[in-house]
Amino acid sequence: MGTAALRERRSVPPWAAAAILGVVRNAAIAWCAVVAGIGCGGTTNVLSARGGDGEGGDAAVDASAAGGGRGGSDHPGVDGGNALHPGSGGASTEGAGGAATAGVDAGANEPWRPPLAPAFADVWSDEPAYPDSGVPFCPGEANGERVIVFSDSRGVFAMTDLPFRIQTNDGTGWKPFYDGGGQVGFARLTGFPSGPLVVGSDATCGVQFVTDNARSCSAASSVDGVFVVNEHLAYAVSRDRVLRYDGTSWTEFTEPLEPNGAEPWTTSVWANEEMVVVGTRAQDLYVYRNGDPRFTPYFDVASGHWWSVWGLSSSTVYAGSWDGQIMRFDGSAWTKVGDIGSACGGIRGLWGTSDKVFFHSRRQLGVVAGNTVKTLAGWPCDSDVEIESLWGNSATQLFLGVFDWGRVDATCQDGHVLGYDGVHLKRL
Repeated sequence: MGTAALRERRSVPPWAAAAILGVVRNAAIAWCAVVAGIGCGGTTNVLSARGGDGEGGDAAVDASAAGGGRGGSDHPGVDGGNALHPGSGGASTEGAGGAATAGVDAGANEPWRPPLAPAFADVWSDEPAYPDSGVPFCPGEANGERVIVFSDSRGVFAMTDLPFRIQTNDGTGWKPFYDGGGQVGFARLTGFPSGPLVVGSDATCGVQFVTDNARSCSAASSVDGVFVVNEHLAYAVSRDRVLRYDGTSWTEFTEPLEPNGAEPWTTSVWANEEMVVVGTRAQDLYVYRNGDPRFTPYFDVASGHWWSVWGLSSSTVYAGSWDGQIMRFDGSAWTKVGDIGSACGGIRGLWGTSDKVFFHSRRQLGVVAGNTVKTLAGWPCDSDVEIESLWGNSATQLFLGVFDWGRVDATCQDGHVLGYDGVHLKRL
């Protein structure tokens, strides 16, 4: 099943699952008892993929589990089956003897891992990213398609957008941070140092401050990106406007961005105490320096939407496009430093340390150091597994929010958080 089709999938309602399971189970019983004259194993639940007692048997119909059913208590046939056909017992009508066709559990007992390309097979480690963290991240009944991560000295935070929920892990395990329910829209997650988290989204309340199990609406406008500089300075972008937070309130910052034909539609923002850089859905980038009357436009820098911007300093700022191009600003001009192509969705996010910037596409993690662009890990561009977000505390402590469309109906198997320690990817 392709990605587009998977995105239309939803959890099977309990009544529908029961009906489907009943039809499959009854058919299996009839086939075993009437046609083959042999006993069958027990059922495997369509949703949970766990074997259970029963009269007849069938294997899970769900593609996430290919295991055969356990022997039923009424007719004790042995394990057997596969994802489509029931395992059968022995030659007697009581199902007491004979060997079954061995079933193979393809999903229920195997730990999840990304489908890394052969060239990056050694990057994966089954060791947990936090040794004392325990059970890996589980989005619960989340039906959204995004796991958004943010981290600071407190640990890592992971947000799902449907329902709106944030969990946190300080190295000792995942714990609830905020559970608001509902939908937050297409959201971004960041935060003030040791202060509230900041959720920027295209919802009616564009900027929300979130503390432990409480939130407040900070700015009414729908926003396309938000960036926190320090405890009393932050910026957000909304269409052709830039908003500035001064520690107390949000106000419109300078004049609207100068159009290049059509009105600019912002996507991202990065800032320090000296400058602000804005990316747009067109081919344009905007730069503001302290003392300027307005943003300076850089039109037609390159093709594609500038989905993310990140600076290491006022003279080293990077921008990544949906077409896969990576540009660097030296304080006066933009130059191209690399191109990963658009096959895997181009550049979707940037995050940097003092001397290098990391990037991700839908299915690649990479780094830019100087004029060198290197892919650190990746998997096939047609994979159901997509990287949705990237953040970090250092070059050896990065976090990725990942969604697996191939397991969208499997609890705790669709949304994941991965850690990268500079050598290995690990599940968190």
